[in-house]
Amino acid sequence: MTAKPDVVIHIGPMKTGTTALGYYFSVATELGILPPPVLYPTGDLWFPPAGRIVKHNALFDFFAEDSDQPRFRKTAIQSPADVEERVARAAAAAAQRGSGSTVVFVSETISSRTNASVLVAMLRKYFGRIRVVFAVRSPVAAEKSMLVHRIKDWRINQPDFDVVTMMNARTELPGERYVRMFKRWSAFSDVELILIPYFEDDLDGYSSVDRFYAVVAGVPAPRLKDDFGSRRLHPSLPLASLKRLITLKNLGRVARVLPPVAAIIKRLFSAVLGADREKTVVRGFAERNVGHGDWELSAAEENAIRSLYAPSYAAVRKTLGPQIDSPDWQKWFAAEGM
Repeated sequence: MTAKPDVVIHIGPMKTGTTALGYYFSVATELGILPPPVLYPTGDLWFPPAGRIVKHNALFDFFAEDSDQPRFRKTAIQSPADVEERVARAAAAAAQRGSGSTVVFVSETISSRTNASVLVAMLRKYFGRIRVVFAVRSPVAAEKSMLVHRIKDWRINQPDFDVVTMMNARTELPGERYVRMFKRWSAFSDVELILIPYFEDDLDGYSSVDRFYAVVAGVPAPRLKDDFGSRRLHPSLPLASLKRLITLKNLGRVARVLPPVAAIIKRLFSAVLGADREKTVVRGFAERNVGHGDWELSAAEENAIRSLYAPSYAAVRKTLGPQIDSPDWQKWFAAEGM
């Protein structure tokens, strides 16, 4: 009987480099540079992506009915049966590669799902060892990044730079959400919850990829032949650019009563975003904060964020256990002032 392959799922959350991971594994699969035991489902093994980058956010559809879908999904909604069929197909393809094979999924949409047992029960059918990876980013940096993400998305009403109001508008406080998430994914005796640190001062694009790939294969990731290591897929934008985008979004909402005018403003928004983004990408990874440092959160805002996230710090410490003494985690907590 053929042994079941292992599975590693990066569950995010958002703004922890999942797009970079998706890009890396998609291109590495396309180029055929991943070692045979590592399988990243693309092509016939998964659903069509919105672009070149394949991520596995359709795993969310295994949990959800049509009324419970992410508002801003870029890919088609799939039925639970279709999702399981693709998972089974990927597991079968990995099993054919021999013992020790691992299927890798990247799906930041499932980190906070309350019915994780539904997915775990399905994974048990097709995989032996199940590892779930969660990247831990500085709450201050993560919320600042989330606010910028909301500003850059035309569909989201983010009229200003008030990060604390943005956080308080959620139905669940961030710190409490992390506590529940860790408890939920730690409840399964046969599921390993692995935390990896996300650093703001990484020197190149491979740093976060290598930390995740070390979980998958125990070694650094094979390198691509392009400039992946020197650029960011979602670069920080300068304050002037963000202000322009906010102004255009607010004008667009006022102009909704005149659809032709609103459409023109939307096209202008996209053009400004594309041009400013390209300028930032050209600067390269090492200069990702050039022109961005003129927008800084106040000390009061940073303290408010840390206060809201206070329960999550304790949850991270508890979940890490002895791992907290590793150099990477010592560095992460030191950067947080702990």
